[in-house]
This record gives sequence, C-alpha cells and structure tokens, in this order.
Amino acid sequence: MYEKILKECQELGYRDKLKLATTLLQQGRKEEEKSHAELGNSSASLSFEDIVTRVMKSKPKKLASLERFINAMFNFNGSISEKEIAKIIARMERKYITIVKDKVQYRI
Repeated sequence: MYEKILKECQELGYRDKLKLATTLLQQGRKEEEKSHAELGNSSASLSFEDIVTRVMKSKPKKLASLERFINAMFNFNGSISEKEIAKIIARMERKYITIVKDKVQYRI
C-alpha cells in the first residue's frame, strides 16, 4: 500500500507535494493528540507550579512573549489552546504577575 501511494505522490507537482505533506502532518498531530487524550495525558501534564517556576526564571517582558513561552512548554506534551494559556495567565495574575499595556511586571 505504501509503495503504491509513494508512486502516485512522485507524479505530483511540488506544490501539491507540499500541500499533501502539510495535510498529513496535521492529521498525524490530531491523531497523536487524540491518543494522548484517550490515555489521560492531557495538556495539563505540567503542573501550574512548574509553569510558574519556569516563567519566573525566564521572565518574558511582553504578554505575547509570555504566551509563546507557555505554549513552547507544551510542545512535547501535545498542545495547549489559546484559551488554556489565557487561563494560566489569569491565574498567574492573581499572585505572580501584573500586565499593563501588554507589558508583564513580576511581583516576586
């Protein structure tokens, strides 16, 4: 089966090959996330305390940098949604950070 698909793909133009590759990667990631969810490995595999510790060491200065930093922590543990990132930041604002005009200020 693989050889047949490979032979057909070799006849595609380069743009179609790139489009196919992108589609296959997206499907693979979705399947991986689904299997992690079925096994009980959610994106919350890092504790809030672990996230705070890492953020406090790095201290991103801008809100966008903080969001990217938190997102990067989950690269190997599946993915995290923007909504979940917002929840983490909101929880951090209670005790650890203050956000003023997209700038992050650290209380500790």
